Amino acid sequence: FKVAISSEGGTIRKIVAGAVIVAVGADAHKTEKFGYGKSPKVLLWDEFESGVLVKEKPTEVVFIQCADSRNDYRPWCNRICCEKTMELAIKIKEKNPSARIWVLNRDIVTYGHNELDYLKARDLGVLFVRYTPDKEPEVIVEDKAVKVIAYDPIIGADIQIQPDYVVLQTGLDPHPPKSILEKIGSQDGFLNGLDPKFSPQETKVAGIFVAGSCRMPMRAEEAIMDGRAAAIQAAKYAVVESLPNRSRIAYVRERACVGCKYCIDACDYDARVFDEVKHKVYVNAESCMGCGACATACPSEATVIIERDKNAVFAQIIEALAD
Repeated sequence: FKVAISSEGGTIRKIVAGAVIVAVGADAHKTEKFGYGKSPKVLLWDEFESGVLVKEKPTEVVFIQCADSRNDYRPWCNRICCEKTMELAIKIKEKNPSARIWVLNRDIVTYGHNELDYLKARDLGVLFVRYTPDKEPEVIVEDKAVKVIAYDPIIGADIQIQPDYVVLQTGLDPHPPKSILEKIGSQDGFLNGLDPKFSPQETKVAGIFVAGSCRMPMRAEEAIMDGRAAAIQAAKYAVVESLPNRSRIAYVRERACVGCKYCIDACDYDARVFDEVKHKVYVNAESCMGCGACATACPSEATVIIERDKNAVFAQIIEALAD
């Protein structure tokens, strides 16, 4: 890969890299809803934590989860917001046990051991009120104060809260580099791995790996583990003389290929190359995932999927058991 690195002074250094790890992160979403930007009492969670909680003891705080999120143009769950709210709510209660804390939420997602923080917050008296997208909380800025109106489905009526602060959990916005985005594609702006479970850091372009919150919203410790996984895979890719053969790979029968390029359009991994001289299509074996989309699209049946010899697979199993 040819990589151009820009320094603070404006100079550009060009290098050749055997592998590339994209770990550009994501930004906190800046919303125009819920009175944000109209009052110093309405803050994002990081602004509240660094600017208020370190020096004040609030007596009443309202957290609004999924603020300007999980909607038509930002449909994803940000995963980290609920856990961060539990953490901040517990800190407030520990500083001021009599503080009243409201968590207005569509639902609570505290996966894994984070569920224990949710239970602790409930035990400390944090109040949880659910809302639906058609009945979002309303934040009214009045001079130097703020008022929150929210519908409580249990009592079937609106409640009014006049908190010291309103804390918005707006989640993350991805900002992938355009040059990378064009190569490996994205879903909702987050860079796509090959498979979210089995090959999350690999991409459809051999040698390019993704890690951290540019791939999906994740906590700092998750991003660190994700980066380590990407580094191991990139190092493995860079040092081997040749990549191991996959169990399935596409092959083009040259005599049958008519050069229609349908298979190129069907390939999600940029594993097809068109020879302008021979007017034929060839397969880049390093990028081919053996998915079969090209074979399905080929009208002349020139593309076939080759399976590895089953006897060779059994021989490897027997050898491994013998060891």
